[in-house]
Amino acid sequence: WLSQAALWSEWLHVGELTATEPCQVLEVNADACAQAFMGNRVVGTLASEYCRCFHACLAAAKPPMAEWPNDIEVQFTGFGDIVSTMTRESRINIAMVSSHMVEAKAGFLQSSAATDQLRAELLDEVSAGKSVLVLAPNGDLERV
Repeated sequence: WLSQAALWSEWLHVGELTATEPCQVLEVNADACAQAFMGNRVVGTLASEYCRCFHACLAAAKPPMAEWPNDIEVQFTGFGDIVSTMTRESRINIAMVSSHMVEAKAGFLQSSAATDQLRAELLDEVSAGKSVLVLAPNGDLERV
């Protein structure tokens, strides 16, 4: 991400960024994104809570606990970090969706009683507040 903070807060870009190798840039309109989120009650609720949690982490990201935020990074705002600060219900919803996405990716042919049991145990941990389960960038489940 570059300037993720601009999606969840009022953000002022300072300076200039130059790519050191060929890359692609995708511009996301924050207002249009927010409107799309609100088109679905569950997604809108999760996005609103994610925004509040991100903003709280953004406001707390300052010395001596963290480096000052910039367009490249806001410390302690990784997806798992933010989800960890969300409500229990939201953490459970995110864990269930992440689990279903991994299951769909793997296909039902690879599903076994052992993997189903492991997935159920992970979801039980999330429900008990012992861990957080998110979808990692590589598409696997990640326990936080």
